[in-house]
Amino acid sequence: MPIPAPTPLLTALFVAIVFALVFALLRATFAAGGPAGEPAARTRRWVALTAAGMLAWVGVTGVLAARGLLNTDAPLPAPFHRLMLLSALATGAFAFLAPGRRLVAGVPLWKLCGFQAFRVPLEFVLWALYANGSLPVQMTYEGRNFDVLSGLLAIPLAFFLRRGRVPSGVIWAWNLLSLGLLVNIVQIAVRSTPGPLRAFTNDPPNVLVFSLPWVWLPTICVLAALLGHLLVFRGLLAQKPNSSTQIPLAH
Repeated sequence: MPIPAPTPLLTALFVAIVFALVFALLRATFAAGGPAGEPAARTRRWVALTAAGMLAWVGVTGVLAARGLLNTDAPLPAPFHRLMLLSALATGAFAFLAPGRRLVAGVPLWKLCGFQAFRVPLEFVLWALYANGSLPVQMTYEGRNFDVLSGLLAIPLAFFLRRGRVPSGVIWAWNLLSLGLLVNIVQIAVRSTPGPLRAFTNDPPNVLVFSLPWVWLPTICVLAALLGHLLVFRGLLAQKPNSSTQIPLAH
């Protein structure tokens, strides 16, 4: 049975979320230069490098999907699995090397937490895809995906971080919970795709992510959420021992 194609409205909403995430990273890259007193020329170089990297990543993943080169039917590790593993490692390197150090130093913690609110509209898109017959139920909040809680909790957390002081234990708990929810939906998505790892056999299978623009769901949206969590962890670890129970408002 053919899998219904997503509606143009859903596709447009999803693409808008993707490019909002790209813009948010570029905006944060630009803003991070101010608190450090960075020369304007150096800030522009950071923004240019980040923009070039994001453009290349969006382009490469889009081309791979458009040419049908991503699949999970091949022997393990399949092309899609290799792509996601390498991109996760690259995201970790970005977070814990110079780019991440710069963002943590220059972007207030409340913004790093509040960034995860993008998962609320994204989860609505996933639910609408299920209602359209394009995605299996287990990948939505009607099934086994509770990732929407991460975004919903990020909103009040960012609000109180911005307006007052929040115990670092609360931020640790939220970040660990939200990262766990992210891992949960990733493993559900993997186990819903065709191939030897498939455990959820209900229809439709998770094949939408192999097409353009939906390949950006795992390669942009999931990685953006992962990067956000890693930066929050780095920010928490950077706090001085004598201030570990309270997190300042902002820089």
